[in-house]
Amino acid sequence: MTTATASAPTTATYSAADLNAQSAAERHDPHALSLPKGNDDSPKPTPRKRAAKKTTAKKATPAKKAPAKATSVRKTSPAKPTKATGPQRVQAPDAVAQDISRRLLAARAAGIPRPVLAQECGYTQSVVWRGEQGRALASEVEAFTRMLDRIDAGKITPPERKRGRPSQLVELKAAVDSAVELIEKARATKTATQRNQQLDQALALLTRTN
Repeated sequence: MTTATASAPTTATYSAADLNAQSAAERHDPHALSLPKGNDDSPKPTPRKRAAKKTTAKKATPAKKAPAKATSVRKTSPAKPTKATGPQRVQAPDAVAQDISRRLLAARAAGIPRPVLAQECGYTQSVVWRGEQGRALASEVEAFTRMLDRIDAGKITPPERKRGRPSQLVELKAAVDSAVELIEKARATKTATQRNQQLDQALALLTRTN
């Protein structure tokens, strides 16, 4: 006769460290039931959920801003005040300036060129031109007046122009006209000796101008 022996229910054995941890958790939260680390039946997160948590954590962290570059400020030195150099330009009285202009233009019309006027008064040609336009300065009146008085006294005269050499075309025309006149005279001459002399003269004129 076989007797069935009933197996006693297995009970989990806990160590002293597990019991101490459980009692500490119950003291903190008496309604919480803490289990040993080895008997935790809570579902573990899948790899997809772990990846989703990492992505969310990355999005949550604010992006670091790059430090702004320091812009270099260029220092400009203040403009230096300009100093007036030379004498102040003061226009001559209108009546005096117009009289100088009239006399200068009369000297130019008489044949005195502007370079001669500039040399006589000691100024440049541009100053003489300005005086002709009635824009003489007060400091120039004395020199202009002294020179114009000398022109009126006949001490400054227009330079003599050299006689220009006639052009080659004018010389050739004169020689041809003379040769034609001699040939016509030779044709009217009855004696052969005189006719030959006139023809030789016409030929010499044409040969010389060649």
